[in-house]
Amino acid sequence: MNIVFLAIFLLVIIGFLGLVVSYTKAFKMKNIILSTVEEYEGYGCDVADTHNEETACIKKIKEEAGKLAFSPMGITCSGDYKEAIGLYCYKIDSAKHIYKIDTTVDVHFPVISNILGMSVFRISGDSRVIPNLVASS
Repeated sequence: MNIVFLAIFLLVIIGFLGLVVSYTKAFKMKNIILSTVEEYEGYGCDVADTHNEETACIKKIKEEAGKLAFSPMGITCSGDYKEAIGLYCYKIDSAKHIYKIDTTVDVHFPVISNILGMSVFRISGDSRVIPNLVASS
């Protein structure tokens, strides 16, 4: 009987630690995306250029995602957000000159997913004001 409680306790702790690691990756990725968008003033950060070559902004975001091993299982963008390179959702607020970003945390641990009642949740963020914000699309 004690072994069963111990096993359940360990599964919950391991699931929680996995969730914390996933959340940390998504939060770092959101910050990386926002700082890269600010660095490039939004130019080429939402779509690849017309010659099917990746822009410098997209290359940098993909490189950083690779370093973090950030690869969400499936991005589903809500409302008027658009998907970018399978890593995040974005929306350009031209009136405020800001970029809005959503990244996702995938919860692939059955015990934690059942406790939370969901398998994916979002982390959102806004860029600082970018006076020369350029939308590629």
